Amino acid sequence: MEIKLLNEIKEKASKARKTIILPESHDERVLKAAEKLTKEKTVSLITLGDEDRIHKDAKRLDVDLTGIRIINPTTSDKLSDFTNIFFNLRKHKGVAIEQARNTIQQDLFFAAMMVKENMVDASVARSTFEADEKGIVV
Repeated sequence: MEIKLLNEIKEKASKARKTIILPESHDERVLKAAEKLTKEKTVSLITLGDEDRIHKDAKRLDVDLTGIRIINPTTSDKLSDFTNIFFNLRKHKGVAIEQARNTIQQDLFFAAMMVKENMVDASVARSTFEADEKGIVV
């Protein structure tokens, strides 16, 4: 039953061909999942991070990144636009333009802004996190 459901989900996803952004490309599980999803043609994928580092990690892991777009938030042509959008959303809370720029350069925020601006259909994140001694994410 589980396999049938999973196959149905994959089939529907591949027909819709949505674009998903994976901001945590520093995690080897994310790179391996990206390769698998791309080869299965389930979704179009974008990863975030330093392109050289991502390619180096992929080579070390024997992961094929063919068909996966890589965007570096710190050098993206969208950095200025995203900074201004974020600044305007948060200036009433005392966020300065430089703080907005520093925030948007972080992968999770950059990915969220891509979703907000309808550049991607969804972001899948928080594959890595820290938890306290009670297992609560911090």
